[in-house]
Amino acid sequence: MDKEKFYLVCQSINNGVFILDKDLNVLFWNQWLQDHTNIKSNNIIGKNLLIFYPDLEVTKLKRKIKTALRLKTPTFFNISKNGYLLKIKLNHITKSSFKYMQQNITILPYDIEQKQVIIYIYDITQLNTINYQLQKAKNELEEKNIILNHQNKEYEQLLNSTMDGLLIFNLQDKCINANKVAIDMLGYDTKKNIINKNLLTFVEKSYHQDMQNIQYNKNYEIEFIKQDGTNFLALVHSKIIDIHNIPHKILSIIDITELRQKDRQLLEQSKFIALSNMLENIAHQWRQPLSAISTSATGILVKLQYNALDEKMIKKHCEEINTNAQSLSKVIENFKKFIKAKQEKIEFDLSNDIREFLGLI
Repeated sequence: MDKEKFYLVCQSINNGVFILDKDLNVLFWNQWLQDHTNIKSNNIIGKNLLIFYPDLEVTKLKRKIKTALRLKTPTFFNISKNGYLLKIKLNHITKSSFKYMQQNITILPYDIEQKQVIIYIYDITQLNTINYQLQKAKNELEEKNIILNHQNKEYEQLLNSTMDGLLIFNLQDKCINANKVAIDMLGYDTKKNIINKNLLTFVEKSYHQDMQNIQYNKNYEIEFIKQDGTNFLALVHSKIIDIHNIPHKILSIIDITELRQKDRQLLEQSKFIALSNMLENIAHQWRQPLSAISTSATGILVKLQYNALDEKMIKKHCEEINTNAQSLSKVIENFKKFIKAKQEKIEFDLSNDIREFLGLI
């Protein structure tokens, strides 16, 4: 291809094309460069490139030109951190994150004998802008992830700092988190075995209706099911909290099985104490009548031994024994009334009940 045809082709290329010799003198400057640099070809051809671009990386550019001519093969010019070989200012219409056009540079041998090369400039501003924006978005995402991980760590520490079991559900009752106390309480090995399970999975069937009708910020006694199928009674408190601006249901559960066992033990102990006191009171009330009965019986035996027993005396002692026996029976009846009151409403004489009560005292 002769020079005229070559120059004609280069003028139609939508990239920058210019020809340099080894001393960086400009031999050709295409239309694309004229449009983007505002430097006309007749003003720059025959002149040194450094006159127009004094901040070029001269040593590096000359070395690359020498390499391309020696090897007779294209070579790439690695752009500096600024991203360009020629400082070409971008127009105001171009939406970019850069002030100057970002470029890829290829150097090709043109005339080996005359030590001339062709420099191709490819505009990669849009690509670099996209990459820059992607990198910026990536950095922002990484920063947000760091913050989120930190928040999640604090959130997990807060969950595990309480002695209560905590289960967190979305509004569809699917478990999304649980603290270690709740995991242990429900008999699971790891959190992943609890996540995504429905709330009612952990609740004994007879309590399902209670669980569905539970009111927030109130305490309920609900029977829960462990992984091994055993049950335990828990005090449950439910409330709604926002996590990342999304409402969730948090369940606080306290195993009260041991507490209820202690309550039953205390109740049994109190029953035995009450029974002991009652027997002591009965014994106290019986001592005098029993003593009187014993005295009458002994008197009869003594009189009989000395043949001094007559009908009048027998009658007297028998009446005394009978009176005291009736007294013993009345004590039992009075204690029965005192311990187990009648459920039906009846008219009664208050003065009699007062006298009976005073008698017990």
